[in-house]
Amino acid sequence: LVLFLAMAGLAAMLPALVHAGLWPVWLVLTMALLTLATLDVVLLGRVRPEVTVDMPVAVGLQSGGRRTVTVKHPHGKPLAACQVRSDPGLLMHRRPLAPAPSEQDDELLFTQQLKPRRRGVNQPGPVWLRWAGPLGLMRRTEAVPNDTTVTIMPELAVNAQAAVRV
Repeated sequence: LVLFLAMAGLAAMLPALVHAGLWPVWLVLTMALLTLATLDVVLLGRVRPEVTVDMPVAVGLQSGGRRTVTVKHPHGKPLAACQVRSDPGLLMHRRPLAPAPSEQDDELLFTQQLKPRRRGVNQPGPVWLRWAGPLGLMRRTEAVPNDTTVTIMPELAVNAQAAVRV
């Protein structure tokens, strides 16, 4: 979009530099740009990815855990231009969400290593998505709230809970 705006700015100088009769070129280029941007916004509003966040209920202080975020296109198309950010909470170190290989074409998989700072109950923040429209001119950002809490315990307590579940 910025590149197109720069081209429209150059076209706006054509009447002053070359010939005064070239002002319709600027008008047509600007109207086409506005039309394409509006179309991209309308098409972008129809796409709402389905987001699933898998997170352990309890993690060990030394071993940590893994958070998995799955982003799926609602119409079964690939969502290639999607960025995902996440706030792990106050009791966790900030680690980036890394893309992971997925078995399905219509979903993106991201993993985040959870590394605790100290024991306690951690409330992770939302997962932030940013994806581009079909024409690539506009982007949309949306927060997906996270209702889960993660209990950070010493390693012995986590291993004992795992043994009891088996």
